[in-house]
Amino acid sequence: MNLFGISKKTAILFGGGLLLAAAFVGAVPFFPNGPQEPTSVRIPRGAPWEEAVDSIRPTLRFPVLFRLWSSLKNPPDSVPGGHYVLESSEGSRSLYGRIAGGWEDPVRISFNSVDNFGVLASKLGVQLDADSASFDAVLRSDSFWVTNGNIPRAERLAAFVPNSFEVYWSAEPEQVLVKLLEGYEAFWTSERKTQAQAQGLTLVQVATLASIVQKETAKGEEMPRVAGLYLNRLRQGIKLQSDPTVIYAYRAWRPQTKPVRRVLNYMLRAPGPYNTYQVMGLPPGPIAVPEIQALQAVLQAEKHRYLYMCADPDRPGFHRFAVTDVAHEKNRLDYIAWLNRRKIYR
Repeated sequence: MNLFGISKKTAILFGGGLLLAAAFVGAVPFFPNGPQEPTSVRIPRGAPWEEAVDSIRPTLRFPVLFRLWSSLKNPPDSVPGGHYVLESSEGSRSLYGRIAGGWEDPVRISFNSVDNFGVLASKLGVQLDADSASFDAVLRSDSFWVTNGNIPRAERLAAFVPNSFEVYWSAEPEQVLVKLLEGYEAFWTSERKTQAQAQGLTLVQVATLASIVQKETAKGEEMPRVAGLYLNRLRQGIKLQSDPTVIYAYRAWRPQTKPVRRVLNYMLRAPGPYNTYQVMGLPPGPIAVPEIQALQAVLQAEKHRYLYMCADPDRPGFHRFAVTDVAHEKNRLDYIAWLNRRKIYR
Protein backbone atom coordinates (compact mmCIF):
# COMPACT_ATOMS: atom_id res chain seq x y z
CA MET A 1 0.00 0.00 0.00
CA ASN A 2 1.14 3.52 -0.70
CA LEU A 3 0.31 6.82 0.86
CA PHE A 4 -3.13 6.93 -0.84
CA GLY A 5 -4.08 3.42 0.03
CA ILE A 6 -3.60 2.14 -3.50
CA SER A 7 -1.66 -1.00 -4.17
CA LYS A 8 1.44 -0.81 -6.35
CA LYS A 9 -0.18 -3.04 -8.95
CA THR A 10 -3.27 -0.83 -9.09
CA ALA A 11 -1.12 2.28 -9.41
CA ILE A 12 0.81 0.73 -12.31
CA LEU A 13 -2.40 -0.21 -14.06
CA PHE A 14 -3.88 3.24 -13.47
CA GLY A 15 -0.73 4.96 -14.72
CA GLY A 16 -0.63 2.71 -17.77
CA GLY A 17 -4.22 3.60 -18.50
CA LEU A 18 -3.42 7.27 -18.30
CA LEU A 19 -0.52 6.81 -20.70
CA LEU A 20 -2.72 4.90 -23.15
CA ALA A 21 -5.40 7.57 -22.94
CA ALA A 22 -2.81 10.28 -23.53
CA ALA A 23 -1.39 8.36 -26.45
CA PHE A 24 -4.87 7.97 -27.92
CA VAL A 25 -5.65 11.68 -27.56
CA GLY A 26 -2.28 12.50 -29.07
CA ALA A 27 -2.99 10.24 -32.02
CA VAL A 28 -6.47 11.63 -32.67
CA PRO A 29 -5.36 14.53 -34.90
CA PHE A 30 -3.25 12.24 -37.11
CA PHE A 31 -5.51 9.21 -37.32
CA PRO A 32 -6.78 8.83 -40.94
CA ASN A 33 -10.26 10.29 -40.89
CA GLY A 34 -11.02 11.19 -44.49
CA PRO A 35 -13.53 9.46 -46.79
CA GLN A 36 -12.85 6.06 -48.29
CA GLU A 37 -12.35 7.76 -51.69
CA PRO A 38 -11.31 11.38 -52.42
CA THR A 39 -14.46 13.47 -52.12
CA SER A 40 -15.20 17.08 -53.12
CA VAL A 41 -17.02 19.29 -50.65
CA ARG A 42 -18.15 22.89 -51.19
CA ILE A 43 -18.66 25.20 -48.23
CA PRO A 44 -20.17 28.68 -48.84
CA ARG A 45 -18.11 31.74 -47.95
CA GLY A 46 -18.78 32.95 -44.41
CA ALA A 47 -20.64 29.79 -43.39
CA PRO A 48 -20.92 29.29 -39.59
CA TRP A 49 -18.50 26.73 -38.20
CA GLU A 50 -21.26 24.25 -37.36
CA GLU A 51 -22.58 24.46 -40.92
CA ALA A 52 -19.08 23.75 -42.23
CA VAL A 53 -18.81 20.72 -39.93
CA ASP A 54 -22.19 19.48 -41.14
CA SER A 55 -20.93 19.78 -44.75
CA ILE A 56 -17.99 17.43 -44.22
CA ARG A 57 -19.40 15.13 -41.52
CA PRO A 58 -21.10 12.67 -43.96
CA THR A 59 -17.74 12.09 -45.67
CA LEU A 60 -15.74 11.35 -42.50
CA ARG A 61 -15.07 7.85 -41.26
CA PHE A 62 -14.98 8.98 -37.63
CA PRO A 63 -16.92 12.25 -37.18
CA VAL A 64 -16.57 11.99 -33.40
CA LEU A 65 -12.78 12.20 -33.65
CA PHE A 66 -13.05 15.36 -35.77
CA ARG A 67 -15.38 16.95 -33.23
CA LEU A 68 -13.06 15.95 -30.39
CA TRP A 69 -10.09 17.62 -32.03
CA SER A 70 -12.12 20.68 -33.06
CA SER A 71 -13.32 21.17 -29.49
CA LEU A 72 -9.70 21.51 -28.37
CA LYS A 73 -8.89 24.16 -31.00
CA ASN A 74 -11.41 26.94 -30.28
CA PRO A 75 -12.89 26.92 -33.83
CA PRO A 76 -13.81 30.21 -35.56
CA ASP A 77 -17.39 31.50 -35.63
CA SER A 78 -17.36 31.34 -39.44
CA VAL A 79 -15.11 29.96 -42.16
CA PRO A 80 -13.67 31.42 -45.39
CA GLY A 81 -15.41 28.66 -47.35
CA GLY A 82 -14.33 27.07 -50.59
CA HIS A 83 -13.94 23.81 -52.47
CA TYR A 84 -12.06 21.04 -50.71
CA VAL A 85 -10.98 17.61 -51.91
CA LEU A 86 -10.93 15.44 -48.80
CA GLU A 87 -8.38 12.64 -48.99
CA SER A 88 -8.72 9.29 -47.22
CA SER A 89 -5.34 9.64 -45.48
CA GLU A 90 -6.12 13.03 -43.93
CA GLY A 91 -6.33 13.27 -40.19
CA SER A 92 -8.58 15.52 -38.15
CA ARG A 93 -5.76 18.03 -37.65
CA SER A 94 -5.26 18.49 -41.39
CA LEU A 95 -8.99 18.65 -42.08
CA TYR A 96 -9.54 21.19 -39.33
CA GLY A 97 -6.66 23.40 -40.47
CA ARG A 98 -7.83 23.46 -44.08
CA ILE A 99 -11.50 24.18 -43.32
CA ALA A 100 -10.81 26.76 -40.62
CA GLY A 101 -8.08 28.45 -42.65
CA GLY A 102 -9.77 28.34 -46.05
CA TRP A 103 -6.98 26.34 -47.72
CA GLU A 104 -9.17 25.20 -50.58
CA ASP A 105 -8.44 23.19 -53.71
CA PRO A 106 -8.97 24.75 -57.16
CA VAL A 107 -11.77 23.66 -59.49
CA ARG A 108 -11.69 23.42 -63.28
CA ILE A 109 -14.37 25.39 -65.09
CA SER A 110 -15.22 25.85 -68.75
CA PHE A 111 -17.66 27.74 -70.94
CA ASN A 112 -18.83 27.76 -74.54
CA SER A 113 -21.85 28.76 -76.64
CA VAL A 114 -21.80 32.27 -75.18
CA ASP A 115 -23.82 34.87 -77.09
CA ASN A 116 -23.48 37.69 -74.57
CA PHE A 117 -22.23 38.53 -71.11
CA GLY A 118 -25.53 37.55 -69.51
CA VAL A 119 -25.04 33.99 -70.77
CA LEU A 120 -21.40 33.96 -69.63
CA ALA A 121 -22.41 35.19 -66.16
CA SER A 122 -25.02 32.42 -65.90
CA LYS A 123 -22.54 29.72 -66.86
CA LEU A 124 -20.01 30.96 -64.30
CA GLY A 125 -22.63 31.36 -61.58
CA VAL A 126 -23.58 27.69 -61.92
CA GLN A 127 -19.99 26.51 -61.54
CA LEU A 128 -18.75 28.83 -58.77
CA ASP A 129 -19.80 30.25 -55.42
CA ALA A 130 -20.55 33.79 -56.64
CA ASP A 131 -23.95 34.13 -58.30
CA SER A 132 -24.58 35.11 -61.91
CA ALA A 133 -25.72 38.62 -60.96
CA SER A 134 -22.31 39.30 -59.39
CA PHE A 135 -20.48 38.17 -62.52
CA ASP A 136 -22.85 40.13 -64.76
CA ALA A 137 -22.27 43.32 -62.75
CA VAL A 138 -18.50 43.07 -63.22
CA LEU A 139 -18.76 42.22 -66.92
CA ARG A 140 -20.91 45.30 -67.50
CA SER A 141 -18.67 47.56 -65.44
CA ASP A 142 -16.56 49.91 -67.56
CA SER A 143 -14.06 50.26 -64.72
CA PHE A 144 -13.24 46.53 -64.91
CA TRP A 145 -12.46 46.82 -68.62
CA VAL A 146 -10.48 50.03 -68.21
CA THR A 147 -8.34 48.32 -65.57
CA ASN A 148 -7.86 45.21 -67.70
CA GLY A 149 -6.56 46.52 -70.99
CA ASN A 150 -8.88 49.48 -71.54
CA ILE A 151 -10.87 47.39 -74.04
CA PRO A 152 -13.61 49.24 -75.99
CA ARG A 153 -17.15 48.02 -75.40
CA ALA A 154 -17.66 46.63 -78.91
CA GLU A 155 -14.52 44.49 -78.64
CA ARG A 156 -15.06 42.96 -75.21
CA LEU A 157 -16.55 39.67 -76.39
CA ALA A 158 -13.29 39.12 -78.29
CA ALA A 159 -11.34 39.20 -75.02
CA PHE A 160 -12.55 35.75 -73.98
CA VAL A 161 -11.43 32.51 -75.61
CA PRO A 162 -13.55 29.53 -74.46
CA ASN A 163 -11.41 26.90 -72.80
CA SER A 164 -11.05 25.22 -69.40
CA PHE A 165 -9.56 27.21 -66.53
CA GLU A 166 -8.41 26.37 -63.01
CA VAL A 167 -9.74 28.80 -60.39
CA TYR A 168 -10.79 28.82 -56.76
CA TRP A 169 -14.47 28.09 -56.27
CA SER A 170 -14.89 30.85 -53.69
CA ALA A 171 -12.91 33.48 -55.63
CA GLU A 172 -14.39 36.93 -56.19
CA PRO A 173 -15.91 37.48 -59.66
CA GLU A 174 -13.17 39.98 -60.60
CA GLN A 175 -10.47 37.40 -59.83
CA VAL A 176 -12.21 34.73 -61.91
CA LEU A 177 -12.73 37.02 -64.90
CA VAL A 178 -9.11 38.18 -64.84
CA LYS A 179 -8.12 34.51 -64.96
CA LEU A 180 -10.40 33.97 -67.95
CA LEU A 181 -8.83 36.93 -69.73
CA GLU A 182 -5.49 35.11 -69.54
CA GLY A 183 -6.93 32.68 -72.07
CA TYR A 184 -6.68 35.40 -74.70
CA GLU A 185 -2.93 35.75 -74.27
CA ALA A 186 -2.51 31.98 -74.19
CA PHE A 187 -4.39 31.54 -77.47
CA TRP A 188 -2.80 34.38 -79.42
CA THR A 189 0.64 32.95 -79.95
CA SER A 190 3.10 34.61 -82.32
CA GLU A 191 2.23 31.98 -84.94
CA ARG A 192 -1.48 32.79 -84.81
CA LYS A 193 -0.79 36.51 -84.90
CA THR A 194 1.23 35.92 -88.06
CA GLN A 195 -1.69 33.94 -89.54
CA ALA A 196 -4.07 36.80 -88.76
CA GLN A 197 -1.73 39.27 -90.43
CA ALA A 198 -1.56 37.01 -93.50
CA GLN A 199 -5.35 37.18 -93.75
CA GLY A 200 -5.18 40.96 -93.54
CA LEU A 201 -7.08 41.02 -90.26
CA THR A 202 -6.49 42.40 -86.79
CA LEU A 203 -7.03 40.06 -83.84
CA VAL A 204 -10.39 41.68 -83.09
CA GLN A 205 -11.42 41.28 -86.73
CA VAL A 206 -10.48 37.59 -86.61
CA ALA A 207 -12.69 37.19 -83.53
CA THR A 208 -15.51 39.16 -85.17
CA LEU A 209 -15.46 37.07 -88.33
CA ALA A 210 -15.13 33.87 -86.27
CA SER A 211 -18.28 34.77 -84.31
CA ILE A 212 -20.17 35.18 -87.59
CA VAL A 213 -18.82 31.90 -88.96
CA GLN A 214 -19.90 29.93 -85.88
CA LYS A 215 -23.35 31.47 -86.03
CA GLU A 216 -23.65 30.54 -89.71
CA THR A 217 -22.72 26.88 -89.21
CA ALA A 218 -22.40 24.46 -86.35
CA LYS A 219 -20.54 22.02 -88.57
CA GLY A 220 -16.83 22.24 -87.79
CA GLU A 221 -15.79 20.79 -91.14
CA GLU A 222 -17.70 23.55 -92.94
CA MET A 223 -16.32 26.48 -90.95
CA PRO A 224 -13.10 27.01 -93.01
CA ARG A 225 -15.20 27.17 -96.21
CA VAL A 226 -17.62 29.69 -94.71
CA ALA A 227 -14.68 31.76 -93.45
CA GLY A 228 -13.12 31.69 -96.92
CA LEU A 229 -16.38 32.89 -98.46
CA TYR A 230 -16.56 35.92 -96.20
CA LEU A 231 -12.90 36.72 -96.76
CA ASN A 232 -13.60 36.66 -100.53
CA ARG A 233 -16.42 39.15 -100.07
CA LEU A 234 -14.31 41.41 -97.87
CA ARG A 235 -11.46 41.45 -100.36
CA GLN A 236 -13.75 42.12 -103.30
CA GLY A 237 -15.61 44.93 -101.55
CA ILE A 238 -18.91 43.04 -101.38
CA LYS A 239 -21.18 43.41 -98.36
CA LEU A 240 -21.09 40.35 -96.14
CA GLN A 241 -24.90 40.10 -96.00
CA SER A 242 -24.74 37.68 -93.09
CA ASP A 243 -28.09 36.69 -91.60
CA PRO A 244 -26.70 36.25 -88.05
CA THR A 245 -25.58 39.89 -88.05
CA VAL A 246 -29.08 40.94 -89.12
CA ILE A 247 -30.59 38.94 -86.27
CA TYR A 248 -28.10 40.52 -83.84
CA ALA A 249 -28.95 44.03 -85.06
CA TYR A 250 -32.68 43.31 -85.16
CA ARG A 251 -32.78 41.98 -81.62
CA ALA A 252 -30.94 45.09 -80.42
CA TRP A 253 -33.41 47.26 -82.33
CA ARG A 254 -36.53 45.35 -81.33
CA PRO A 255 -35.77 43.00 -78.42
CA GLN A 256 -37.35 39.59 -78.86
CA THR A 257 -38.33 36.97 -76.32
CA LYS A 258 -38.45 34.21 -78.94
CA PRO A 259 -35.59 33.09 -81.20
CA VAL A 260 -35.65 34.43 -84.74
CA ARG A 261 -35.82 31.35 -86.95
CA ARG A 262 -36.06 33.04 -90.32
CA VAL A 263 -34.77 36.43 -91.50
CA LEU A 264 -37.59 38.36 -93.19
CA ASN A 265 -37.29 41.43 -95.42
CA TYR A 266 -38.40 43.94 -92.80
CA MET A 267 -35.61 42.76 -90.47
CA LEU A 268 -33.05 43.86 -93.03
CA ARG A 269 -33.91 47.46 -92.12
CA ALA A 270 -32.49 47.06 -88.61
CA PRO A 271 -30.19 50.06 -88.03
CA GLY A 272 -26.68 50.06 -86.68
CA PRO A 273 -23.17 48.95 -87.61
CA TYR A 274 -23.89 45.25 -87.04
CA ASN A 275 -26.32 44.82 -89.94
CA THR A 276 -24.01 43.70 -92.73
CA TYR A 277 -26.84 43.99 -95.25
CA GLN A 278 -26.67 47.74 -94.62
CA VAL A 279 -22.98 48.40 -93.91
CA MET A 280 -19.81 47.43 -95.73
CA GLY A 281 -17.17 45.28 -94.07
CA LEU A 282 -17.08 43.67 -90.67
CA PRO A 283 -19.10 44.82 -87.64
CA PRO A 284 -17.13 46.71 -84.96
CA GLY A 285 -16.87 43.59 -82.80
CA PRO A 286 -18.04 40.01 -82.32
CA ILE A 287 -21.71 39.07 -82.18
CA ALA A 288 -20.85 36.24 -79.74
CA VAL A 289 -17.81 34.89 -77.92
CA PRO A 290 -15.91 33.07 -80.70
CA GLU A 291 -15.00 29.44 -80.14
CA ILE A 292 -11.46 28.19 -80.76
CA GLN A 293 -12.65 26.07 -83.69
CA ALA A 294 -14.16 29.12 -85.38
CA LEU A 295 -11.06 31.23 -84.71
CA GLN A 296 -8.91 28.52 -86.27
CA ALA A 297 -11.27 28.36 -89.25
CA VAL A 298 -10.67 32.04 -89.98
CA LEU A 299 -6.91 31.78 -89.51
CA GLN A 300 -6.78 28.72 -91.79
CA ALA A 301 -9.66 29.60 -94.11
CA GLU A 302 -10.28 27.50 -97.19
CA LYS A 303 -9.21 29.12 -100.45
CA HIS A 304 -11.93 29.02 -103.12
CA ARG A 305 -14.06 31.33 -105.29
CA TYR A 306 -17.39 31.05 -103.46
CA LEU A 307 -19.26 34.27 -102.75
CA TYR A 308 -22.69 32.94 -101.79
CA MET A 309 -24.09 30.38 -99.38
CA CYS A 310 -27.54 29.13 -98.54
CA ALA A 311 -28.84 26.49 -96.14
CA ASP A 312 -29.02 23.06 -97.76
CA PRO A 313 -32.50 21.50 -97.37
CA ASP A 314 -31.10 18.12 -98.34
CA ARG A 315 -28.46 18.17 -95.57
CA PRO A 316 -29.80 19.98 -92.51
CA GLY A 317 -27.10 21.99 -90.80
CA PHE A 318 -24.97 22.25 -93.96
CA HIS A 319 -24.94 24.79 -96.79
CA ARG A 320 -24.86 24.97 -100.54
CA PHE A 321 -22.16 27.27 -101.91
CA ALA A 322 -22.15 29.20 -105.15
CA VAL A 323 -19.79 31.37 -107.18
CA THR A 324 -22.45 33.28 -109.19
CA ASP A 325 -25.63 35.02 -108.12
CA VAL A 326 -27.62 32.93 -110.62
CA ALA A 327 -26.56 29.68 -108.94
CA HIS A 328 -27.19 31.21 -105.54
CA GLU A 329 -30.70 32.30 -106.50
CA LYS A 330 -31.58 28.72 -107.40
CA ASN A 331 -30.25 27.51 -104.06
CA ARG A 332 -32.18 30.23 -102.26
CA LEU A 333 -35.49 29.38 -103.95
CA ASP A 334 -35.03 25.70 -103.14
CA TYR A 335 -34.53 26.57 -99.50
CA ILE A 336 -37.53 28.94 -99.38
CA ALA A 337 -39.74 26.25 -100.89
CA TRP A 338 -38.51 23.82 -98.24
CA LEU A 339 -39.29 26.32 -95.46
CA ASN A 340 -42.74 26.99 -96.82
CA ARG A 341 -43.51 23.28 -96.94
CA ARG A 342 -42.55 23.06 -93.29
CA LYS A 343 -44.49 26.27 -92.48
CA ILE A 344 -41.47 27.97 -90.90
CA TYR A 345 -42.11 31.69 -91.09
CA ARG A 346 -40.01 33.11 -88.29
